[in-house]
Amino acid sequence: AWRAARCAVDVMRSCATYDAGAGAHAVSLRLHCGLGVGKVHVYVVGACDRWELVVAGDPVRQLSETEGEAERGQVVLSKETVFRLRSALVAYPLPLSETSRGNYRLDWSHTSTKPSMATQDSDRMAFLSCEKRPNYTSIMNDRTAFGDQASDEARSFSHKHVREANWSNDPPQIGGPSPDDAEAVNEARAKRQAFGKTVRCVARPLRAFAPEASRADLDAGTPGLLGALRDVVTVFVDVNGLSDALEGGDVDRVQSAMEATVRAVRAWDGMLRQFAVDDKGVVFIACWGVPGHAHEDDEARAVSSAKEVLAALSLQGLEARAGVASGNAFCGLVGNAARAEYAVIGSSVNLAARLMCHAPPSSVLVSGTVRDRALSSFDFEGKGSVRAKGYEDPIPVYRPMRREVRTEVELVNETIGREDERRQVSEALENGVTFLIGPQGAGKSRLLRDALLASNKRVVWCSASGGAPVLAPCAWALCAGASDTCTFSGRAASSKALIEGGASDQDADALARLLNARRSSAGVISNGAASVARAVSGIVKKAGSPVLFIDDAQDLGAADWAVLSLLDAPCAILVGMRPIGRYARNATAARNALVKMLTKASVIALDPLSIAETASLFTACLGLYQGSGFDESG
Repeated sequence: AWRAARCAVDVMRSCATYDAGAGAHAVSLRLHCGLGVGKVHVYVVGACDRWELVVAGDPVRQLSETEGEAERGQVVLSKETVFRLRSALVAYPLPLSETSRGNYRLDWSHTSTKPSMATQDSDRMAFLSCEKRPNYTSIMNDRTAFGDQASDEARSFSHKHVREANWSNDPPQIGGPSPDDAEAVNEARAKRQAFGKTVRCVARPLRAFAPEASRADLDAGTPGLLGALRDVVTVFVDVNGLSDALEGGDVDRVQSAMEATVRAVRAWDGMLRQFAVDDKGVVFIACWGVPGHAHEDDEARAVSSAKEVLAALSLQGLEARAGVASGNAFCGLVGNAARAEYAVIGSSVNLAARLMCHAPPSSVLVSGTVRDRALSSFDFEGKGSVRAKGYEDPIPVYRPMRREVRTEVELVNETIGREDERRQVSEALENGVTFLIGPQGAGKSRLLRDALLASNKRVVWCSASGGAPVLAPCAWALCAGASDTCTFSGRAASSKALIEGGASDQDADALARLLNARRSSAGVISNGAASVARAVSGIVKKAGSPVLFIDDAQDLGAADWAVLSLLDAPCAILVGMRPIGRYARNATAARNALVKMLTKASVIALDPLSIAETASLFTACLGLYQGSGFDESG
C-alpha cells in the first residue's frame, strides 16, 4: 500500500498536468488517481488463439469509488487502504483528509516521511518531499530541464534497446544492416537466431495474449511499424451479471462469457482488443478496420457481431448492452520498450463507450456514420442524441433492427442488356448449382432478382454479406412455412421442429446447434458438416424442390462452404459471388468446396457491358430521355 501511494505521488508530480503537442494540436492532460487494496482473482481465459489475463476483486470496486471522488490532480485512497497503512507495525503518517464518502484524500503537496522501524526517525525515508528520480522518458521529453543533447542521447539509447530487443534485419533507414554489408547481415541473423532460441519457448504461448492486428509485425521484429491512422469501427459491450463470478472465483462462467464473445467477434472477422474489468464494470472491446481485419462492410459486420455477442451472452443468463461507432483512430503500440500495449485511440472510440453507457439493457446503439454505412444490412430507429468528448455538437444515435429477408423485390428500372446471361440464369432455375461470378457492380444481384421474379417455384433469398449464415437459416425458413421467409423465425430452433420439417432424428440436433449459435463458423458445428448437410437436404426435399438464391457468396463462412459442398437435394441453387482471391475471407474453405462442386456445377461469368449497354444503363440511372427534353442524340 505504501509503494502504491508513493507511486501515485510520482505519477502526479510527473503527469498531473501533462502538455503534449504544439500549436493547434496542443493538448493538456489532467490526471486523477484512486487507490484500492485487497484480495484479487487472476483469470487466464480465452478461445481461438485469443487469450486475456483478467484481474478482478474488491480493489476494483474500491477504485470505482475513489477515482470517482478524485478531482483533477488529486489522489484518493480507499478506507481499506488507509486501514492497511495505519495497521502496520509502524504506522505511516500521511497528510490525509476524509472525504464525504468515507475515503481519504492524499495531499501530495505536503512534506511527510516514512518512519524507521528501529528509530522512528522521520528523516530515514522521505515520502512526499523527495524529488522524482529522472528516467529516460522524462529526459527525452523535458528538453528545458535536461538540454537538447541529453534528450537526444536518451532517445538514441532507448531506440537502440528497442532494436536490440527485436533482433531482425530491419531496413537501413531504421537502423538495420546495409544489404551490401555481408558481415553485418550475418551478425544480425546470428543475433536473431540466438534470441529466438532463448525466448521461443516463452513467446509461443504468450503470442495468444497479443491482439491479432499486432502479431505480423511482432513476428517480423518490427513493432515500430505498427502505428497508423486508420478508419476503425469500435464496439463496446457492457456485461451485467458477471461481476459476482469474477469476484467469487467462478472461472467456468468467466471462461464461457469470454469464449462466446471471442467466437462471435471472430465469426465476423473482427478483433477482440480487450476484456476489461475496471471501475466502469465488465467490458469487452472489439474492433474492425485494424490490420488484418479490414473490409468494405466493417460497419455491418460490427453491428452484426454486437447483436450476436448480446444474444450469446443472454443464453448464459447475462444481460449486456453495446455501443458501436466508427471514425479515424490511431492504431498501434503505446508505451515503451519495458511496457507497451496495442491501443486504438480516437474520438470515435470514446463515442462508442458513451453509446454503450446510454444503451438500454439488451440493445445496441450506433452512431450516424455506422447507420449510413450499414443501411444495406439493417433498418434503424432513431434514439435521440448524446454528447461525447471530441464532438462539438450532439451525436444522433440509432438502434439497429435486423432486416427480414423478403421474396418481394422492388425494381425501379428494367435490367439493361445481359440477354445471354439472363437466359442462362432462367435455365438454371430447373435444377443443380449455378455460380454467377463477376466483379463488384457487374449486376449479379440484379440478375438473381430478375430470376427470382420469373420463378414459379417456392423461393428463398439470402445474402451472405458480412459473413451472415445462409444455408441453415434457409432450411429454418422452409420449416417455418410462412409467407415471409425471414432468416430467423423469432424463436429458437428446436430439433422437433426441424424433424417435422424433414430433417432426420440423427441430424436435426447438429442443425439446431448451428441455428441457435447464430453464426457461420466451422467451430460451431464441430466437424458436423455432413450431418447439417443431410438435415438441410431432407428439409429441402420435403419443401418440394424450391429455389435457393444466395447473394454475396464470397463472404460465406467456413461452415456454409462445407455444407454447400456436401448438399445433395433436388433443388436449384443460384449463387452470386465475386472472384475469391488468395487472401479473401475463408479462402481455404471456399477453395476446398469449389474443387468438389465445379465438377458438376455450372458457371456463368459476367463480362463487362458493351458500350451501347453501358450508355443505356447510364442514361436510365440518370433518368434521361423520360420527358426531360433530350433524345438519344443528346
